[in-house]
Formats: sequence, C-alpha cells, structure tokens
Amino acid sequence: MRTKLTLFVAVLATALFGVGCASTKPDFTIVGVDHELALPLMSDGKGNLPWTNRDYRFIDIPEELTGYKYYQYEARSGKGVTLNIQKKTKVTILVGADTAAPRDLEAITKWENEGWEKIDSKLLYGPEPRTPKMQILQKSVDAGKLRINDYSEFGGIIVLTK
Repeated sequence: MRTKLTLFVAVLATALFGVGCASTKPDFTIVGVDHELALPLMSDGKGNLPWTNRDYRFIDIPEELTGYKYYQYEARSGKGVTLNIQKKTKVTILVGADTAAPRDLEAITKWENEGWEKIDSKLLYGPEPRTPKMQILQKSVDAGKLRINDYSEFGGIIVLTK
C-alpha cells in the first residue's frame, strides 16, 4: 500500500509541478542594471518610454516582439552596454534607424560588421506624426561578457529580453 501511495504522490507532483526545476534566471544580465527593472514592451495607446531622458513613446510594436521586455536607455549618452551572458543565447536590441539621422544608418553598418543581423520589421516611436524607426538587431552569442558599443546619433541601445 505504501508503494502505491508513494507512486501516486510522485505522479501527482509531476502533473502539478512538471519534471525538474525550471530556472527563473535570465540568459543574460546587464552590468550595473537590476534585471527586475525590465519593462513590458507595449504600445497600448500611450506606449512606453524607450529612454530615461526623453518623452518619446513606442507607437507600433511588431508581432514578433510580443511578450518581450526592455531596459530603458539614456538617449544620446554614447555609453553602450555590457552584458554578462550566462549561456549560449540570442541577444536582441533596438537601435536608432531614423533616415533623417545619417549617423544612425552608419551605426547600423558598424553593428552588422560586428555580427549583428537586421530583422526585417521595424519599431516606430514618436510623438506622431513624425515617426522615426528603430531597427531590430539580433546576434547569437556564447557565454561570457558582451560589450555593445553605442555608435548611434540619438537612439542608443535598448536591450530586449523575454
């Protein structure tokens, strides 16, 4: 009887809690930034603020970024970011892609030369009607430190996380 009860408890625990322990640790952290500070990426009418020092808001979020969170960045700071990568993962960032800012377009070329890949979709921010774009870039990286330099004129680097 005891064996049947033990088996029943084991099956019930597996059904309720799954097999093994799921990790809540992120694949990477930003040096000097609490990972709990990530904000949901939304454009729910008002939209979220991409930057800590500007009042621009996200206007249109591409479907493939649904469920992502982001870390605000100080616009025009030129600081860049350093990530501590815990395991092989894909890092996604948003960078300025305003055609009225030639330095943004030059910056994208520099990031591409460092192995970042452009994703077709773009994200809009503004206040409307002027809606500059942000380019989505991704890069597969191994565990270790990753330095992302800020080459842009305005937008800087906004790191996304799931």
